[in-house]
Amino acid sequence: MILIFVQILASASAEYLPSFEALNISNALSDIFYNGQRKELLCNGATNINGYIGNHSFATQQFQMPQHTMLRLEAIIYGMGDDNQIGVYVDWNLVWTQQTSPMISTKCTLSDFKMIQLKVDFVHTGSSGIVIFIGNTLEIWGFSDLKLSVQGCPNGCVICEAEDISEQCSIWEFGLSNWNKLSSISSEGWSIFNGKDQTSVCGNVALIGGYNNFGAQSVLNKTITMKPHYRIRVQALWAKIDSWDNEQGQLMVDGKVIWQQNYTNPDGYKSKICGNTNENYKTVFQRIDVIVDHTGNNMVVSFTSTLDQASDDESFGVRDLNIFYLPCADGCQECQGPSISDCIKCSDNLFYDFGQCQNISNFEILEQDFTELQFDDLKGWELHDRQDQTQITTCMGASLLGGFGVMGSGGYITRTFQIPPHSRLRLQVLIYKVDSWDNEKFIIEVDDAQIWTHNWFVETDFNYCGQSWPDSKIYVDLIFEHTNKEAQIKFSSTLNQEAYDESWGFREFTLMYESSISILEIYSATIMSVVYPLLVIIIYL
Repeated sequence: MILIFVQILASASAEYLPSFEALNISNALSDIFYNGQRKELLCNGATNINGYIGNHSFATQQFQMPQHTMLRLEAIIYGMGDDNQIGVYVDWNLVWTQQTSPMISTKCTLSDFKMIQLKVDFVHTGSSGIVIFIGNTLEIWGFSDLKLSVQGCPNGCVICEAEDISEQCSIWEFGLSNWNKLSSISSEGWSIFNGKDQTSVCGNVALIGGYNNFGAQSVLNKTITMKPHYRIRVQALWAKIDSWDNEQGQLMVDGKVIWQQNYTNPDGYKSKICGNTNENYKTVFQRIDVIVDHTGNNMVVSFTSTLDQASDDESFGVRDLNIFYLPCADGCQECQGPSISDCIKCSDNLFYDFGQCQNISNFEILEQDFTELQFDDLKGWELHDRQDQTQITTCMGASLLGGFGVMGSGGYITRTFQIPPHSRLRLQVLIYKVDSWDNEKFIIEVDDAQIWTHNWFVETDFNYCGQSWPDSKIYVDLIFEHTNKEAQIKFSSTLNQEAYDESWGFREFTLMYESSISILEIYSATIMSVVYPLLVIIIYL
């Protein structure tokens, strides 16, 4: 499930909501970035008018905000003549233009100005807002008395939706915040591919990447560790810069596109905010706010695009990343809902059975392999009939034994374990199905006996490794009877195609055993080992 919050312009005549709280923006107003000839204006005694002259002139500023669902903008707009092309944007929302709400005439000190006292409410989310005044005119224009107010979240909520009460939004928890400072931001901790590890400034908005940094095939990603969860909400600010040709900006989680937007050359504000010298290439600041189902305790977040030109011709940048999540129940590492009955994988080696994570304390760990996010040691496992010299591959930033291009038709992986006296074994493993399986079967065997099988079809989850086919993964936790001194574990499949068409791999393997030696036997053996030396000493004496 994916929900994308579309920021819709609300009516300027919307009723006043008492929950709006004014922001303190006085310091930010003193540092407005502008393009064009700046002119101080006087009108009806007002001395705080920001006035500008020039075609494609603009004034812009970014304002930090608490999490909110609605934003109110109030200002007085001034202009001359009837053909003024003045507009007000917040991010990529056009909240007012002279064509929709004409100004009225007023007598100023030197000239006849027109003005409008603006008050608009509109849907807006995120941790900041970029306000842009644009005057596509050769006449004088300006604004004054800018005021911003937000409809915040209820007490106890780190994030919310419109009309939420505390009980509805307090279930969300804070996960991560990056690049929210207005000026000093850094890509530290993030990986950059096919781009420059630099920041830039667009207008006066600091960006990771941006013009001449992120272009064709550029990727910004990071593996993020969080508490176990079943749903996430991701917010960010995306900047489209210069000559996009119906190309797409993308936000991915674990290789799955959760947000995408196509842009063209003219998409953007009427005035050029940043980029190269071509005035026909524009800029867009667009808010991303996406809710998507996701489980586990880590994920790979990636920002990229389908651009095919260098970053001095078309580019992108990002900032204001915030991630929130809905947690799994205690004791659950992966889940599909908030209760323990929604658990897919228990934490701390608990065993999931009959809707509960149960503590089975009589199993001891014999072997635990491939639990690190990335590994390069085979740990004694042997890959048979593999179709590539590679033995360890990567999927969604995590290493796999086998995987794409390696384990296909006829391929299997084995390892033999020496086990102390025991009555049962417990086997845990995370299996990855890659690409175009056609109702084919994955098989786990112990000593040539099948203990688990699973059929996969082409249409499973989504594409996150291999080629363009949907992929899938499944966590297996089995308890079965076994008493042999040795156990050969074998993973195989019924695939009938090359490993570049359909394949598999695994990670996070654990083998445990239940000892067959009773406590009484251990106690008796311990007593005899103590009594026998005592008898010898007594006889000797």
